Amino acid sequence: MYKRHVVLVEDEAFLRSLLAEYLEQANFLVTTAATAADARRAIKSVDPDAVVLDIDLGPGPNGLDIGEALLAHSADIAVVYLTALSDVRFLDQVGRKIHPRAAYLNKTRISDGSVLVEALESVLQEKDISAYRHDKDGERPLANLSLTQIQILKMVAEGKTNQQIADL
Repeated sequence: MYKRHVVLVEDEAFLRSLLAEYLEQANFLVTTAATAADARRAIKSVDPDAVVLDIDLGPGPNGLDIGEALLAHSADIAVVYLTALSDVRFLDQVGRKIHPRAAYLNKTRISDGSVLVEALESVLQEKDISAYRHDKDGERPLANLSLTQIQILKMVAEGKTNQQIADL
């Protein structure tokens, strides 16, 4: 049986090893990477069927940057974002959206690796992935906030004063 190859990009070593083990048990061939640079090298060297990308990879390009580039150049690759961000609008880049063929899983909503495997299978087989688009769930925290409200929350989190926010 043909094993599908997955590149798993996660900067947290312990989580990366757990997810890699779970994917291998689900009969995937797994190559891991911890940074965006490692991810690009791995993707280039193994030509994977799918990638699982943590969005926050530290300084430099993030997982969303990598996924968008892959999806722009290949209709055959499956992309699953695995992130602690409940809402993509909290990224630094305003107006970023998740590609309609990509799954978006919130790490805090996954109790075991089966959800990741199911999401991968759905994206690989081009099935309905709506159950794996946690970024579109109306029940997620802060789902009803406008973009302006989110920008203000970000400024508050950065420690800006009310006057500094008003001046912007």
